[in-house]
Amino acid sequence: VRTNKQCVEFGFGYGSQEELIGTTTSDLATGRKVLSGLNTQGLIRQGWQATFFDATLDLPKLNVRRAVLTRSGIADIFRQALIPEHVDFVSIDVDSVDVWLLHGLLSGGYRPRVISVEFNPNFLLHQRITCQEEWHPWTGRSVYGASAGAIIHVASMFSYHLVSVV
Repeated sequence: VRTNKQCVEFGFGYGSQEELIGTTTSDLATGRKVLSGLNTQGLIRQGWQATFFDATLDLPKLNVRRAVLTRSGIADIFRQALIPEHVDFVSIDVDSVDVWLLHGLLSGGYRPRVISVEFNPNFLLHQRITCQEEWHPWTGRSVYGASAGAIIHVASMFSYHLVSVV
């Protein structure tokens, strides 16, 4: 299988615009700058091209694009950013509308080879629970996002299968 060595992560939010202003993709690739929680940093170190979306940050040097992603608009925003439909890896970690974004991405025609989606461990694995469809910043409370069961259900609608729950 031919890969494109492209990855996408949203929910970047690891620092303020001012804190990250001098950071480059080379800093991420070489490890000079490590951003805690960045799910794609290991891939960047291996030479992958990364695109990031964030609701508040806009950092062209890091390929961070400001966008509030929604179920109805995510596929169009990916197309505008020239993300291939079969991108190798997508990481969804927005602490709120994760399952809705997964649904919108897949129903919009995207078929990432591997997808990582944050789930809320406060819900039982088999439960299908999700929160509102409208994005909002995480409030620090235990009710957020979606259960693993809800994410598995949406993924299976598009022939994806669970590999691991971490």
